[in-house]
Amino acid sequence: MFRRCTARHILVLFALAAVLPCHALANDAAFAGPASDLVPLKNTRVQMRSEHIVLEQPKPNARWKAVAIYRFFNPRRKPVNLQVGFPEARCGPDEECAGPNGAGFLNLVTTVRGKAVKLRTGKVAANTEWAPRVGKVWLFDVTFQPREEVKIVHKYEFYAGLDPYGSSITYVTRTGALWKGKIGLALFTIRVPEKPWTVVYPRGYRLRSYGEKRVADRRFTELVFKQKKWRPKRDLTIHFGGEMLAPMAGKCPDQKMVIDAVKADTKTPGALQRVLTMRNTKDLRLCRNRVFARHGYVFSDKTLGRFFYGNKGLSVEARQQIPARRGDRIIGLKTDKTFTRARLTKREKAYIEALATEESRRN
Repeated sequence: MFRRCTARHILVLFALAAVLPCHALANDAAFAGPASDLVPLKNTRVQMRSEHIVLEQPKPNARWKAVAIYRFFNPRRKPVNLQVGFPEARCGPDEECAGPNGAGFLNLVTTVRGKAVKLRTGKVAANTEWAPRVGKVWLFDVTFQPREEVKIVHKYEFYAGLDPYGSSITYVTRTGALWKGKIGLALFTIRVPEKPWTVVYPRGYRLRSYGEKRVADRRFTELVFKQKKWRPKRDLTIHFGGEMLAPMAGKCPDQKMVIDAVKADTKTPGALQRVLTMRNTKDLRLCRNRVFARHGYVFSDKTLGRFFYGNKGLSVEARQQIPARRGDRIIGLKTDKTFTRARLTKREKAYIEALATEESRRN
């Protein structure tokens, strides 16, 4: 099979955009074989100069949007013909990874040198390590001219994996090690609409920045990983921890319930008190300050500071539940001297005010 393909190298750009919590996306790799029987190759003659991957969730609980920008370079004096493609993750209808569209891409658009290309489908060989993980492969042709750099861009949407403690996405980067030489520059930008209570990511990835940002009327939390002259050894898996991993987990009243009760108070006095009937004054204080701690507020009360920021802001129960492998880095709650009240959402401000009002009434 390899002899029949020596004149035509086949490249597959792995981007498993799926609902799999461990295989949402993936990096580039080289393959040989017909479109119906792709086999992985190592050390292709085309180099990956850079990749810039932007993964963004525009709203809470919404599906993710991905923009993957690759720059490849042909160092040879002869043209190189490549068959390029994005494969979908394999996911059965009854598996946890299955979403409304299984594990397929949504609204996939691919451009080469700024022009959209027509896609066709293929599949990987059954006897490769990728067969259990890869389903349909979307293929297209590219000719790299001598000494030419080619920009390939993929835009699509995907579903994140969910678990009782949050959500996770993965960009499979290990396939990038199949290229000749190291990847010159790899930049991963991840944006979520609300600040996670915890973030878990693999050791070996250099986190250049992590923080809350506001651009015009948009607010989001951004993580940026940057690798130079890089040969990936471990996939980039990021877990975003939900409220169940934060201090006072399961003890604080739900924000929506509290805000709805405040609205109901205008027609039915006492609605808020009924929602908060099981909360003592100490818990009310901790619950409202818990919102400030999420954004890094520096408490003048040292007891509150130790409560929220001690042990990286994680309880013993949280550390046991976080889906972290050995060597993973964990970001919990921590102080941020740049904190301003502008970081709080309208819902958070309304929640804090409601709890403070009830706390004052009881005192």
